[in-house]
Amino acid sequence: QRIMEQLRQLEDELATPQNEVAIQNERYEMIHQSSPLRENWKEWFYGINGQPSIWSLNKHYKAKWRTALGKEGNVLARRYKFKKEIGHSVLKLMLQNEQGTLAEREEAAISKVEDILKHSSLNQYYNQIVKC
Repeated sequence: QRIMEQLRQLEDELATPQNEVAIQNERYEMIHQSSPLRENWKEWFYGINGQPSIWSLNKHYKAKWRTALGKEGNVLARRYKFKKEIGHSVLKLMLQNEQGTLAEREEAAISKVEDILKHSSLNQYYNQIVKC
């Protein structure tokens, strides 16, 4: 329970605040989960390709932004779960490291996962962390 509170607090600190959160053309295109870790991370917390971050969409709309998109929402729901688990694994590493600024801790945690990914794919890493 406490870890989840810490993860939420860290997410709030990291995520780029966005006053206006809207999906352009009623469509959100999530990058494929096989994209590099940093791209998935950026999409989750900062937004990419002119789209709001996944974090901010979820904070403002909960699951509605995914489910309102019909069949496409099923794909988004699966990718959302994948990206959330990957993101939380990085956040947990950040919580273990209390040295440095938020940006330094973020970089160190991402680099640590990237080191793991030298020997496996992001999908294999995901399968490993969800088993734990």
